[in-house]
Amino acid sequence: MSYQAQKRNYLEMLRNDLSVLINEDNSEEDAFTRLAAQWLGYDDLDDEQFIFYRDRGIDFYVASPRLFEVFQVKSHRLTSLGDIDISTFDKEGVGDIRRACELMANPSAPTKTSEKVTAFLDKWRVALNNAKSAIETADATQKKDMALSVHLNLVLFGENLTTEARDEFDTLCASLANPKIVEGVSTIFRPALIVIDDLLEHRWREQNLEWKDKSGASRCEIDLEPDKLGANCFISGEGNAVFYCKAVGLIQAFEDFGYQIFEPNVRAKIGKSRVNEAIEESISTQSGRKMFRYLNNGVTISCDAFARPRENRTTFRITRPGVINGLQTVTSIYDGFKTLRNNPQERADFEKHCLVLVRLLDKNKIPDLSKIVLATNTQNPMLPRNLRSNNSEQKALEKLFADFRWFYERKQGAWDAFASNPKQWRTLHNKTKDDFRVKGSKRILRVDSEELAQSWLAFIGFSNEAAHNRKEMFEEKQKWYELIFLSRTVMHASAYNFDNDEVIKAASPNTSPSPRLMLAAYLAREFSKACSLSPKVNHDLAVQRLKSSASSANRTEDDLLSDDPDYLLEQVVGGMSLVFVDFLGYILFETLGSNIHEIGKALLSSGVWKKLFEEFDPKASLETIRELNYDPNDVLAISWYVFKHCVGQMLGGNWKEKYKLARSRSRFNHSNDTRKLLYTEFRNLDNYMKKTTLTVPWAAVIPERKGITGHLKSVLGSK
Repeated sequence: MSYQAQKRNYLEMLRNDLSVLINEDNSEEDAFTRLAAQWLGYDDLDDEQFIFYRDRGIDFYVASPRLFEVFQVKSHRLTSLGDIDISTFDKEGVGDIRRACELMANPSAPTKTSEKVTAFLDKWRVALNNAKSAIETADATQKKDMALSVHLNLVLFGENLTTEARDEFDTLCASLANPKIVEGVSTIFRPALIVIDDLLEHRWREQNLEWKDKSGASRCEIDLEPDKLGANCFISGEGNAVFYCKAVGLIQAFEDFGYQIFEPNVRAKIGKSRVNEAIEESISTQSGRKMFRYLNNGVTISCDAFARPRENRTTFRITRPGVINGLQTVTSIYDGFKTLRNNPQERADFEKHCLVLVRLLDKNKIPDLSKIVLATNTQNPMLPRNLRSNNSEQKALEKLFADFRWFYERKQGAWDAFASNPKQWRTLHNKTKDDFRVKGSKRILRVDSEELAQSWLAFIGFSNEAAHNRKEMFEEKQKWYELIFLSRTVMHASAYNFDNDEVIKAASPNTSPSPRLMLAAYLAREFSKACSLSPKVNHDLAVQRLKSSASSANRTEDDLLSDDPDYLLEQVVGGMSLVFVDFLGYILFETLGSNIHEIGKALLSSGVWKKLFEEFDPKASLETIRELNYDPNDVLAISWYVFKHCVGQMLGGNWKEKYKLARSRSRFNHSNDTRKLLYTEFRNLDNYMKKTTLTVPWAAVIPERKGITGHLKSVLGSK
């Protein structure tokens, strides 16, 4: 399907991702900035790289020794319906990147600024000093091509600049066509414009799994032109060829088909990394482009067939190409090339001089292509979760999940690879895509290993680490992997004062947790996210409610909202999906102790959990929950209302003011102190309901004087 036909769907994905970021306690403007970083592939930036300092023209940046990428992000306010307004932008953004350029062109000029901008300038000055030292020791021929590169990216969540603003942007590009000398170092400043279609097309390229190009036309061929170094411009044998290819041909293939050309690649997707930056850095200068053929390992491409160049065609014509190795090379040169599009001279130099070594293989003439796939994917470091993906416990989880019709995605891109050719997925013998599809729907029952690990870590009592240290869960030197996948905890982590070592000591070793219980934890988190009001809906409902209040006279909207208990409650729980899973684990450990590992099947066969397990449509459960129309034995529904009640009690005390003043509400919400208070509220509520009746609607399903734990014990004991 063409990009244009799916544009509305990608806009909806963008809006949903924005809502998640706003729910994580970002302002609307800051959420747009973080969203831009994510959709451009910068998934792992540190908070220090987000400056959010508008008057200096920098929202976030990425720095490497010879390349600095600076981003200024512009967005309109969300519409009254919570949609993204993609209308054009005036010249304010152009002025911002001009200020960023001026700041970097005069880094030692005295100025009052923020700590983050100061840290950014310190890094920039270090890069300048290092470059200056390198220039001083270089010979005359090297010096003329040694330069630092700065990409000044203006990201617009809109269709384009106005005509006047575009003229100003073009004027800025022209003024920066030649290098500037910054503290003795030749520096190339390249403005680049990234509009909404660029962001959405980036996602289309990642998700395209058909042999159709961006326009929707059915095609399965690409053309790669060898460098004309002489009569022998390629080496070719039976079913294979080796040649230096003009890099622009690979860029065109990626532009046309996106990630479909990477279908055989084990990685499926790679976020921005130091390797990407090094590739972009190397092609940012004329000398780097000329040397690229020697410095890069090249790409390996399998195909159904290929035709060699001939008299009336100067290219290799390749049918159904698949980049086995070189995903990072292709995507990085594509990103680097985009920064040259406003400079015709540099663009022409790239097209002429930037070459990539290509090894071309006809897969019908290769005995075992899978061995080549594995052997050629050792150049770049793999993510820890991928390195663990072939562990016996990971393969076992995949099979166990498949037994109850869920696909366990133990490595990046696993579902796409399985779906494209189930017969080659040896660990799921005789399984097909339809085995994991919800009947009568396009939804697939699948869970990502990292998200499952994160939810389970929260369930056993480490929601703070699950939220803020998720990168460490699969790392070799950390103990989280052992705790998540290779141990059965006997008590909630709060019983050990959240000491990881003590939890592991007490756990049953060499015994994996119940996969059904792990899935229940994951589904509980998805349920929590679906049940929470979006910031926009919460705000609008509160404003509408407060307008009719007599207390609203002579008070600002912010004052009214900060004191409205319903608004605050929804705001808090909206950023607590992992805390809810933690709280749920606490309740069930309190109720059942170590027997908790035996109830996974019971949980997934009752109430809301059953619907989530069988259909995985979290929003479909909302009506049941909001109308209080749930079964008295529905553990997840009861736990949700108990959770909201306990958070509401906390907001009635001193905790509310601490929450309002917290520098990072996410860390405050997940802190040990907050969760200990939450557990205390639960114990108080449970003891109260063992003695008397709680007169609130949700509590009507719990028998008198039985308490919450008593009721849950009888419910789960009867399963």
